[in-house]
Amino acid sequence: MRKMKAEADDGLRLDVHDHNYLPRVMPHFLARKQQYGEPFLYWMGPRPRVCLFDYESVRQVLSNKSGHFFKDDAHPTILAMLGKGLVLVEGTDWVRHRRVVNPAFAMDKLKVTIN
Repeated sequence: MRKMKAEADDGLRLDVHDHNYLPRVMPHFLARKQQYGEPFLYWMGPRPRVCLFDYESVRQVLSNKSGHFFKDDAHPTILAMLGKGLVLVEGTDWVRHRRVVNPAFAMDKLKVTIN
């Protein structure tokens, strides 16, 4: 892991406008993606995890209401990066967060930011 991290840091300049931070932050995920394909299974302590890379699969999992996917057991690193926002909360907290965030994504406001 350290070797991969060091290789990823060597000569890699980050562009402020580039949001592709995965090669720098988690190079081992990209190595596993190349080795095993996507999606792939990995273990985080005693819990199996599935790593998804395509938008449609992530959207399907996060919007799933069947109860098979839990959001409350996020790894501390992910929790520190994302916080307890809309992606990681469920139930009444999710409804409250969604109500607060929803007006920001109204079509008229999005059109203003694009133009």
